[in-house]
Amino acid sequence: MREIIVCGHYGCGGVRAALDGTKIGLIDNWLRHVQDIKSRHWAQLEPLTDSQRADRLCELNVIEQAMHVCDTTIVHDAWTRQQPLVVHAWIYALTDGRLHDLAFSPSSVAETAAAHRRALAHRPSRQ
Repeated sequence: MREIIVCGHYGCGGVRAALDGTKIGLIDNWLRHVQDIKSRHWAQLEPLTDSQRADRLCELNVIEQAMHVCDTTIVHDAWTRQQPLVVHAWIYALTDGRLHDLAFSPSSVAETAAAHRRALAHRPSRQ
């Protein structure tokens, strides 16, 4: 089994900048995608506290980036050839050094939509 892991981390300064609308410079071009994720999921983010909102946007960003990996021709071609490949979305907590599974682990094109829905509904335990 081959595995691809997309891993982000809580406390990401880039995600915080995208959330706050802070201009940093050259990186702003890459943060545009995080701002799009924030806009797309604002109904879920809005009721949260500032800290919870930042953490959730970090999680959502990892989930969406893992989905982008699944949409690449390289991954699609591997799955079409029925090669055993799983794409995971994980997030790292800098505060305690723990990895948290974001419940996104499709192993075929047919699994990606359901995995995406499941991951968006999932909230990892940070205890």
